[in-house]
Amino acid sequence: MTALARSEHLPALRVLDLSLTRCGRDGLDAVGASDLGARLVSLDLSHNGVCDRDLGALLAGRRLDRLEHLALDGMMLSSAGVRALVAAPLAARLRSLTIWRFGSDAVAQLARSSPSCGRS
Repeated sequence: MTALARSEHLPALRVLDLSLTRCGRDGLDAVGASDLGARLVSLDLSHNGVCDRDLGALLAGRRLDRLEHLALDGMMLSSAGVRALVAAPLAARLRSLTIWRFGSDAVAQLARSSPSCGRS
């Protein structure tokens, strides 16, 4: 993951599917802090066993300025993890958030935290 994040051979890459790759905290930190992370418009982290702390490492990178689509399928984030996601600057820019099989407590927290949830 770190090598991918630092690669100079992928300057046009805008969509990255890391589902089922077992990427961990260090890899997510590297992507979030990299030039690659700054270019991404779509990121799929589904089914990686990513926890609150791992997601926090990605969000702490603060380079995800163009990210519009985020897939977090199969992640069982706690309410604290969902609060961190909703509070992150990228949350306001997201056009889609995929959360299939999210923990029910986390979904309830997301619904309460999102000002546009439930509006048409």
